Amino acid sequence: MGDLAGFAFAMLLGLIALAINVESVLRLVQPINRAFGAATIIAAVGFAVNIARAVGLATTPAWPRSSP
Repeated sequence: MGDLAGFAFAMLLGLIALAINVESVLRLVQPINRAFGAATIIAAVGFAVNIARAVGLATTPAWPRSSP
């Protein structure tokens, strides 16, 4: 049963990859207008949140350390 499940999963991933490739070719042929201003603002906010979280994780210990 494991080999069949692995094969089915590989086929599903292949179909998804094919669909992504078809979509990318269609968008190259006929581009879609995007609101780059709003997308840039959202990306900047997400980047700031990621940086803040990384700094928070870097400045706190991984676990409470107690002296033995």
